[in-house]
Amino acid sequence: AAGLRGLTKFSAAIFGVAMAAAVLLSPLRRDFLTRWPWVAVLLGSLIALPSILGQIAWGWPFFAQAQVLRESQLDRVTAGAFLSGQLLLEGAAAPLLVAGAAGVFASRGLRRFRALGVAAGAALVPLLVLGGKDYYFGPMHPPLLAAGGVVAGGWLATRPRLWRGALALGVAGGLLLLPLGIPLLPPAIMARYSEALGMTRAVTTNRGTTLPLPQDYADMLGWKEQAAEVARVYHALPEAERAGAVILGGNYGRAGALAAYHLEFGLPYPVSRHGDFWG
Repeated sequence: AAGLRGLTKFSAAIFGVAMAAAVLLSPLRRDFLTRWPWVAVLLGSLIALPSILGQIAWGWPFFAQAQVLRESQLDRVTAGAFLSGQLLLEGAAAPLLVAGAAGVFASRGLRRFRALGVAAGAALVPLLVLGGKDYYFGPMHPPLLAAGGVVAGGWLATRPRLWRGALALGVAGGLLLLPLGIPLLPPAIMARYSEALGMTRAVTTNRGTTLPLPQDYADMLGWKEQAAEVARVYHALPEAERAGAVILGGNYGRAGALAAYHLEFGLPYPVSRHGDFWG
């Protein structure tokens, strides 16, 4: 799994080191005396090798993109915003995330899963220090949510009235926030809905500006229309100019849209300085 992640996201290294630290700080460290963890490391490294070789061949564009991110986006991410962002990402399930983070250390029933809490903490620290975006920590949410479900389930099992109330609150909160993550509403209505919710954080972009729509919602819409507009301009060029025209995507989203629709609209494949479009 780590090897496959290494083909697309180098943050796999952070979580790999975090898991290794958790194993070393738990009774699981005796497993390092067997050959299987080392076989797994070798296998994962072999799977991720093409990504590393590609970075070497192209002069490590990952570090160039990381530098641009630090200068344009990550410098605005504070520790408080990073931590509060974890709750915003989970929405109505945020109480389970908190319960899970506390439960893996405080609950006797979860004692044997304490290494998961250590791994989460070991991944959280470098992301806080390096100023990563809040969703970078997302891979650690599933085990913490699972632990939170165990804690909440055990506590609510003997409190049927609270159980029903918690369930109703979770469903209501989930439905309230659902349009922020899934484009259920058209843009005009969504803009009014976002304003009515009053969640400034939800409509703040990664560059610190505020928009009428949540950025994640807006990023799901308009890509085919953009490709169609580019095609209109491209096909309006004289034939001699079209033969040598190159379409440059300003970021991987725009380049990705043109890559997805270039055959449909008769466009050349785009180039970009971002992501795997590099070069």
